[in-house]
Amino acid sequence: MTPNCFMIASSGSSATKWVSRVLNLNESITAWHANEETEDKSTLESEEALATSLATKVAESGNYVGTIHITPWHGTEMQQPIESKGGQFAGLLRHPVFRINSQSESKTRNNAPPKYERYRGNLNLLLKEIPDFFNAFLDKYGTCFSHGQVEFAVVCYRVFKYEIDLLTLDKEKLFFYESLTTEPTEFKRFVSYLCPTLDVTDAYLSNVFEFGKINSHHVVVPKSLSDIYNDFWDEPRRFMFEYILEHFDKKFNTIASYENLNYDMTSFR
Repeated sequence: MTPNCFMIASSGSSATKWVSRVLNLNESITAWHANEETEDKSTLESEEALATSLATKVAESGNYVGTIHITPWHGTEMQQPIESKGGQFAGLLRHPVFRINSQSESKTRNNAPPKYERYRGNLNLLLKEIPDFFNAFLDKYGTCFSHGQVEFAVVCYRVFKYEIDLLTLDKEKLFFYESLTTEPTEFKRFVSYLCPTLDVTDAYLSNVFEFGKINSHHVVVPKSLSDIYNDFWDEPRRFMFEYILEHFDKKFNTIASYENLNYDMTSFR
């Protein structure tokens, strides 16, 4: 067994937390999620420094070592540095409605009561990146964004922004949370891609699928796209989702890109 480093790029949410947790069930794999304290913060200075740190940890531990969804790098920014170290780079997608719902719930809850500096920073981001968005919302609802609405809108913006490049990755480098959590053969392909010389045993796969619940930390877990979009999200959130999706679709043909990967982006709306 010759281990290697790896990175899984994703826009986040509980999908990546689950992946981190179950990868670490294998004694030959060490995987960090986002900017966990267990990762040396000095590795955040540059893409090359992060890749070097992961490769060094592989040599020191004898394990496959990787990280998932680490800021400040998203999309495919880390692909070349990781692959230059002999590592594996993968993209992890999840339907954007489920991902946005998961992230926005978590962001609003974790930042309550509202923090003024965070609210101002997020609002300024929206005003800069989507200049007409504020006025469109004001014209329709006669009021500015609430704290929770700003959190929701920023999540929408970041999910679509961070996934632009991932949507164009070669198919063998791209994986989907929906199939990883339900299909042992697909999860085995995922681990075998990240760790090509690892023997992915049936015993390990059995352990993984004991941890396959989605969003188990949420009080309310909508079951379908329609449940989220039409029942769980109120009308202002649907408006924000549509406006931001249209913003990216005009520039990057985002809807077609998702649908080319068999993600339904139309029937529930």
